[in-house]
Amino acid sequence: MPVHSRTTKSGQVRHLVRVNHQGKPAFGGTHDTLRAAKAAEKALIARLDRDGDTERVTVSDFSERWQRTMLDHVRASTRETYRHAVKPFVDANGHRLLSSITRDEAHRWVTKAGQRGSRSPLRTLFSAAVRLDLIRSNPFANLGLPSEPGRRDLTTLTEDEVQKLAAAARDVHGPQYGAEVAALILMAAYTAMRRGELVVLEWDDISFSEEEVRVTKTLSNDREILPPKNSKPRTVVLPRPAADALRAVPRHLGRTRVFGSARGSLLTKSNWHYTWDPVRRAFGKPDFDFHELRHFTATHLLMLDAPPWLVAEQLGHSDGGQLVVRLYGHPDKQHVRSRIRAAFERDSNVIPLRNAQSDSDATGTTAGGAPVA
Repeated sequence: MPVHSRTTKSGQVRHLVRVNHQGKPAFGGTHDTLRAAKAAEKALIARLDRDGDTERVTVSDFSERWQRTMLDHVRASTRETYRHAVKPFVDANGHRLLSSITRDEAHRWVTKAGQRGSRSPLRTLFSAAVRLDLIRSNPFANLGLPSEPGRRDLTTLTEDEVQKLAAAARDVHGPQYGAEVAALILMAAYTAMRRGELVVLEWDDISFSEEEVRVTKTLSNDREILPPKNSKPRTVVLPRPAADALRAVPRHLGRTRVFGSARGSLLTKSNWHYTWDPVRRAFGKPDFDFHELRHFTATHLLMLDAPPWLVAEQLGHSDGGQLVVRLYGHPDKQHVRSRIRAAFERDSNVIPLRNAQSDSDATGTTAGGAPVA
């Protein structure tokens, strides 16, 4: 019997919980009532079964299960980002038991060179294992490390730096393909189109006379052509720097797409690095993310005094500018202060508070002539 009852010298009946699990004894404590002992016995068996399952689950097995069944609610691009981020860890530790990963190992992994950005996906992976009771705690949680720099912490390029980035593309890829890549960069910087939207852009989507571009589709990481993000086609303004760069792009016979790889094929995630990596290295920023050019668009428009809701229209946001203010806009602080000073200087009716107070003290009225309450 898993529950053994005995009577103490004082006459009290006590109930001891002891079970055999896979040939090994396990104890669930001593309890005052039979009901409490039965409940402890049930909890002990459940825990032993769970721990037994945990002992058999490897990092590789669970990672595969997590990606296949637990990320189906997120976009394909997000799943691909997570898969790419956890892959090096799974490659190095996939054979090990999920429960064997320690906090020290987790700390060493996320702080080693080249693993920037892996902390959050790995924390999400192991959190799923905790929720399924496969492990008792998440080794990647609460590591005491500084917060990873996010998009709100970016320092955006200046307009001159954007032009230098485009010039680096021409230098790296030569006059013909370099002109195409330079236009790709300037389109991202001035129209705020995403990479997936740009690589499937067609010449018929562009109206030079109306200075507009129709964004109707995007390329997923799985090479599917889908509606753009949020399934909302939009029309964006085509500023002159982007339009001039487009006019310099050679038009390939029989190809309707504006941009492609150096061999003329579709620019997918798998061959993108051949086009982009040498450009950002030549520019002197080997970690510069192409997506940061959207942040340049937002910041540049804000510094031109466009209100956030107008900036949101160009970026394809439907929140009236909230995300622009919170995440995408990084106006130069000195520029902001100079604009604030200029606003005060334009209004000659603004009276310094100190003077208004002294006037009211001397005359018994406010500066506008109203009696002091």
